[in-house]
Amino acid sequence: MGVGANASVVGPAAAADQPTRQPVDWAAFMAGNTWVTDMTHFLDALEPRADVPAPARELATFFGQIVHELTCHPQSRPRDTGLRCRRSRCSGRIHALLERLVTIQWSCDACDDRGMISNWRGTPWDMTGKPAGAREPPRRPSAPRSPAPRAEGPNAYCERLGVPVPRLEDVLAARRLNVREATIVALLERGGHMTIEELADRLESAGVEARSGDMAHSIRKAWRGLPPVVKGRDGRYSLDTGSPAFLFLPYTFDLGERAAQEPLQVTERGPDEPLTLEEVEAAFEGRAPYQFGVSRKVAAILDAHGRAMSVAEVQEHFGRVTRVAPPLQIDARTLRLGSPDLVTLAEGRVTLNSASTSLSAMRTAVRQLARPVLLQKARDERFSARHEVRAAEHAQRARAAAAEAAKLRRAVLRVVPDVDDVQAAALLDLQDRSIRTFVGHQQVRELAETLAGYDVLVGLHPREALESIGVDPSRFERLIDLRPPKKTRRISKAGRTLQITPELLITSSTGMSRPLGDPGKVAQYLAQGDHGKLERRLASDLKSLFAFYRYGVLQQGVRLRWGFLDDRYSVSWELPGELSLYEVMKAAGEEGQTVELVLGNAPGWEAPWSRAQRFRACGVDAHDVVVQGQDGRVRIPRCEVQAIRVVAP
Repeated sequence: MGVGANASVVGPAAAADQPTRQPVDWAAFMAGNTWVTDMTHFLDALEPRADVPAPARELATFFGQIVHELTCHPQSRPRDTGLRCRRSRCSGRIHALLERLVTIQWSCDACDDRGMISNWRGTPWDMTGKPAGAREPPRRPSAPRSPAPRAEGPNAYCERLGVPVPRLEDVLAARRLNVREATIVALLERGGHMTIEELADRLESAGVEARSGDMAHSIRKAWRGLPPVVKGRDGRYSLDTGSPAFLFLPYTFDLGERAAQEPLQVTERGPDEPLTLEEVEAAFEGRAPYQFGVSRKVAAILDAHGRAMSVAEVQEHFGRVTRVAPPLQIDARTLRLGSPDLVTLAEGRVTLNSASTSLSAMRTAVRQLARPVLLQKARDERFSARHEVRAAEHAQRARAAAAEAAKLRRAVLRVVPDVDDVQAAALLDLQDRSIRTFVGHQQVRELAETLAGYDVLVGLHPREALESIGVDPSRFERLIDLRPPKKTRRISKAGRTLQITPELLITSSTGMSRPLGDPGKVAQYLAQGDHGKLERRLASDLKSLFAFYRYGVLQQGVRLRWGFLDDRYSVSWELPGELSLYEVMKAAGEEGQTVELVLGNAPGWEAPWSRAQRFRACGVDAHDVVVQGQDGRVRIPRCEVQAIRVVAP
């Protein structure tokens, strides 16, 4: 019977369909979720081409693992199978009992999930009678390995990241991916644009399952506009190579090639070799080894020092190493317990008996305690060495990236009335702080040629705006979209929501009122041909967007203030080498440097430092900057700082 046709995972009503079995405690099994399972109903789940729903395959795997664990080593008592509960939110473990090699009873030790499994004999999960080397559980069938579609020519994404081209099936075999993650890997694999149909076919051929039953619908729902996946005006999906999320993909999916590590080696000494101080300290450090008698503890210390010692010296050494154990009581009575021939006490000094038959056993026992500690110490040392090397490499790469970023030309773009029908635009050059306007379709076409001189573009919907005026967005090193990170904010338990607009965030962050022009007024200027007012409006919009962008770079976040709300949303608009407010204040506070701060509203365009206040930097924490002014030390909320620079005192 196929599992897709009639699943045997049923309630108590299925008891009549089960073969005769030993009496069980039905009262206990009727409480909670009880699964009465016939394993012969799950045989279709092992066929790769069988039309079996994904949930049924998951259940077949779960029940099959229970049968496999119980039949590998049959026992007549309940035991922990080592399997986790099938429920995603439960961290319990499955305990099971094989009753007279007929029925398997199982239950979770943390929730009310439980059940009985019958007719498992002769199924692929049954390991009874098989040799130990053949006791491998049947694997869940994988999808046919169809050739992965690749873009013609080099893979621009993987070349940019410096990683080999991944294969979706291989990544799926190494880790569990959701639909969004599988979409990202498929785009990396292709190295270019893909339509929603191509993505759906690729994910389905690799064995990715859509809970909705419609892969294309699942891809759209899973995307949610999150970087680094972007959607073009033609409906095709691609990866934004300038997004910080794109640069983290090798770490997210472990795509880099790892260097093979040599196994850790700890010097092994035989029982005839004396203990070392390192071994004794590793065995006794931070613990109270009560399994060791006083004579063995004293003998270990004497063996490591290689000489006779006074009672006070031994006690001092043992107390310094353990720190948690009570003082070592050394007298004739305690030394006679355990191994009386290991050490001798005379005139306040203890001496190791090198001819004792217990000496080798003592050394072996101490080394067994010390070995895991020494291994961990070796791991820590190797990690520290690798960390120092990686930190130096990271610092070198950061300096190189900052030097490259300093060469990039940046501009802020504003187009009106919308990205679908651009009739006018304005461009602000961040290097020379100049503004150019382009009005009319003829000048907008000239804008496309002007943009060729820039590497980083900032604005609202920059990708869509570029596509609208015929510019390939992929030619830019980075596109920074100033759109709100969230569209709505729930403000009441009744479900009332606040629409988060760019104007609201710009005003909240910079204090600018009416930061962007009214679309109706802009349309009126265009219709009447009033280019003067239109250009002034565009220039004002650019200044607002520039102030908003600089605030986001400095704070690494933007602010939402509305009524009783005062929220912060993180953004990643900075380029390599651009320091945040926290980094500037931390470095200035450590050096006691003088800084100028612009507080409250955004700096003016013509004289950005005219309202700056001078302080001596003292420090910074999660919420405030700490500075020293004329009236003493004060704390200023970080969100109120609009600009900062270090100046000579």
